[in-house]
This record gives sequence, structure tokens and C-alpha cells, in this order.
Amino acid sequence: MNNNTTSPTLDMVAKLDDFDLAFAQQFVSTVFSNMRGKATGDLNISGTLNDVDYTGDIALKGVGLKLIFTGVDYAFDDTTISLSKGLAVLNNIAVKDERNNSGGSISGMIQFETLSSMGVNLVMRADNLLLLNTTQKDFDLFWGRVYGQGDLFVDGPVSALNISTPNMRALNNSMFTFNS
Repeated sequence: MNNNTTSPTLDMVAKLDDFDLAFAQQFVSTVFSNMRGKATGDLNISGTLNDVDYTGDIALKGVGLKLIFTGVDYAFDDTTISLSKGLAVLNNIAVKDERNNSGGSISGMIQFETLSSMGVNLVMRADNLLLLNTTQKDFDLFWGRVYGQGDLFVDGPVSALNISTPNMRALNNSMFTFNS
């Protein structure tokens, strides 16, 4: 770090060796819970303190998380993601819910210029994947257990996500209640 200038600059490498991703839970606790997994790789950190850039290829192992809003806990296949210019690129990563016969994949980008301004542009392709697993106690407006097949698009800032399902269909064993 060079702080002998009016705008201190960073130029360092963080060597991740089975870094515990549960550490990030505190930054996204309003959206995700049960974050788990390990990260390994070299994370290059450079730029001024006002414009930090993170780059590198990070191997992820045993990654999973629960989406609080949907009540579903997902596990992801081990993969390597590329980080560059405030973006994490996800390329067709296999995803499963807690059942053994579920499947899907996720692709897209996570924007993380700062942790407080995280955003996403993701596509989840589902094949008998659990999409909603809530009770009336969780959300009084709607609840249920919904299994789906099709595409789910999620975009926007993490604090106000837009979700669309233009070709998603609920499978026969789904139950959904809307409290009007």
C-alpha cells in the first residue's frame, strides 16, 4: 500500500487457502443464511481506496446458502469463478436443493463494487428444483412448497431484487397459499 500520495493506492495479493465463506454471512444476512463453503486462489486487490478492484480466479468447494425470502437451502457443485472489475462471473454452475432428485444450474453475474451495493443478474434453470419452502409463520401473505421446472431470472440490487419466471411451471406436487 502506498499512502504517500493524496489518494493512497493498494497493490496486493490475498492468498486464499480454504477460506471459510461463512465470514461473508454478516454482510448479506438480510438476504442469505447458512452460507458455507471454502474458497482457494489468489485475489488481486488494487486501485485507490475509493476505487478498489478485485481480480482473480477463485476455486469454490462445498458452497451453499439459504435464500431467506424463499426458505430454500441450495448446494452448488464445486467450480471456479472469475472476479474482475467488481464482477463475479458464474458459468452454468450445477445447483441442488436438499433433495437428491433435484437439479438445475445458475449462470450470470454478481456485481460487488462495494459490499453495500451488491447486485445480481442471474438465470437459474430448474428441473424439479424446490423454489419456495415457507410456512404462514414465515410470511403471512403467501407460503407453500413449490417445485419448478423452467427458467428463473433475478436481477437488481440485493436490497430490491426483481424476479421473473416467464416459462417456469409449478410441478404437480407443489402447494401454494395466497392469503388475500
